Amino acid sequence: MFNFPHVTPIIRAMLTPVTFSYRDRLGVDELDHRLANSYVDEGWVQDFFIGAYKDIFDDLPKSAPAIAMPYNCGAVIATNNHKMIGIDLALIENYYNGQDWDIPSWLYAKIAERLDLLIVSHGHWDHCWIELIEEMIARKKTVIVPQGMKTSFGKGVPDGCRGVLDGEEFWFEDVHLAFRFSTHAYDASQGIRMLTTRIWDGKNSFLHTADADVTNSDGFQWYDKYGVDILLFKVGGMSPLVRDYEELEETIYSVSPKKMILPMHLNELGHKGTDACRSYSQAYDWMYRFMMKRKLGNRVYGVLFGNRFIKL
Repeated sequence: MFNFPHVTPIIRAMLTPVTFSYRDRLGVDELDHRLANSYVDEGWVQDFFIGAYKDIFDDLPKSAPAIAMPYNCGAVIATNNHKMIGIDLALIENYYNGQDWDIPSWLYAKIAERLDLLIVSHGHWDHCWIELIEEMIARKKTVIVPQGMKTSFGKGVPDGCRGVLDGEEFWFEDVHLAFRFSTHAYDASQGIRMLTTRIWDGKNSFLHTADADVTNSDGFQWYDKYGVDILLFKVGGMSPLVRDYEELEETIYSVSPKKMILPMHLNELGHKGTDACRSYSQAYDWMYRFMMKRKLGNRVYGVLFGNRFIKL
């Protein structure tokens, strides 16, 4: 397993509010501080996330049903029926001082070999991994994108992707998928099409909200064929119209997940240079505040990154 210096690695996080200790949160803060001053030019962050991706795709299929979020909004779901689904997986540009990630070809091959399905919510570089899409299509694997998707970084969307429309739903083998369009919080004037994704595997229903926020509620509105069990949602940096913590509360209230709350778009380690990503420790603090207001109920929460994953 890839080791996480200065922080004891939690490879399998059994999610309860007390699983992640105050010491753990301090460790992440300290790591962030040390990275900013000494590790940036050594490629350490890049190597950590490449190693974490390898660990996830080695271990997660054996632990199904399980979920991981190795980087940013990227989610890997090993379903109850042993399908491997990726959403918004990306390890690409804007690595600290504008350096590109140096991704080995074997990592694309490993991920594409293990995934049954890749879903890309929209064409921003931190959600849309063109090289992985190309590898999936070369292996005749399914890649789902919003119909008419364009990228924001000058690369065309590879031929062979399946474009979906607002409100479209269908079965992918024995997994039910449903999609709604929403508007990217920072780019409403450009009308960027963005998918929010509902997945039902016969045991759990997952909702991945990508970069949606509750000021544009369409992406959160569903006929309730399946209530949401597990919510994966962006926290912090959502919109100038809403405050970060209030947005978190409103999103949870709007969706009312039954079992698990997983904040995402967190990246103090490798996604510098933008206010759109908050720190892991900040997400802990917001969720702790939510719990202390006696609003958590019987649900559990946690913060995933790197090679942490949860067996469902």
